[in-house]
Amino acid sequence: MSGNQVASMQALQPWKGKFKYLETLFMTGNPIETTDPSYPSTLLEWFPRLQNINGTQLRTPEQIAEQEAALRPKPIPQNGPDFRDVGGIGENFLLEFFAAYDSDRPGLASRLYNEDSRFSISVDTRAAPDPNAAAPMSWASYIKLSRNLTKITMPNPRIQRLFRGAASIQDAWKTLPLTRHPDIKVEINKYIMDCHPLQGLVDPSGQSSGGVDGLIVAVHGEFEEQDPNTNATGKRSFSRTFVLGPGKPGKGVIRVVSDMLSLRTYSLLPNVFAAPVSIPTTAPADQHQAMITELCKQTGMTPQYSEMCLTQVNWEFDQALVIFNEKKSQLPAEAFATMVGS
Repeated sequence: MSGNQVASMQALQPWKGKFKYLETLFMTGNPIETTDPSYPSTLLEWFPRLQNINGTQLRTPEQIAEQEAALRPKPIPQNGPDFRDVGGIGENFLLEFFAAYDSDRPGLASRLYNEDSRFSISVDTRAAPDPNAAAPMSWASYIKLSRNLTKITMPNPRIQRLFRGAASIQDAWKTLPLTRHPDIKVEINKYIMDCHPLQGLVDPSGQSSGGVDGLIVAVHGEFEEQDPNTNATGKRSFSRTFVLGPGKPGKGVIRVVSDMLSLRTYSLLPNVFAAPVSIPTTAPADQHQAMITELCKQTGMTPQYSEMCLTQVNWEFDQALVIFNEKKSQLPAEAFATMVGS
């Protein structure tokens, strides 16, 4: 580029980003040397591998490698469950809830729910199933109550499928199949649970205008179910989010303010309590690439982030989907090639 009457960087604009592996460039004998003495710094920005300008080395290959490493996206954060309980309230609630939901739903509703409690159920029929699991069970018992907002778009059905009050919630539960959840004390590895303090809940006693403290508890797991029509048994995966607050005076210590149940086809959860595996399972490169492509398609993530996600779960595709759904809100915008629905 020497002696070409280049007077400004604008003259080189068409070449910006075109030569990704350019290492050496000579610009001597051009007016830009006097009109824009800082042009070398701009060239270094435009050409990421450029090292030498006019015979002077301005950065080393090692410095370039460090810059490239700093620009690479960081792995998806995985810190395991975050269970910040207060006085054992969240733990005791969960130990009671699932055992009672399986055996005594009317008693559970009357003890922990009141006239202000809300319950909803959402069915995700498009979730990727476990390829090693049995054929998915029918969703017929749940679809009629499902409040999946991507499917239920009209205001009236949305209102009708948000159950308010213990009596209404109990009636809804009566229509759902019998379930059996794993014993938390014995099979904690079949759950992922998070618990966080939550401020600003409505004071049921009416004494605090600023609201009272409570908890938000999120549980992901599985349960066994028996089809009421065929008596066939099978498994489903679920996520259930509770908002817990203090009970009304004389009506129990806590109450369920909100209970949102989301159901999907069964897939095995990653065991967050297991020690990490030091030797990853190998698979053919073309199989890995196919998995990256499919994860990109289902999540909207870039190939780079999809590969990191799969690598962290030892190339278990279903576990990668679970981890993505758990950590989606923590990912930076550059993780996505397309917009992903909330």
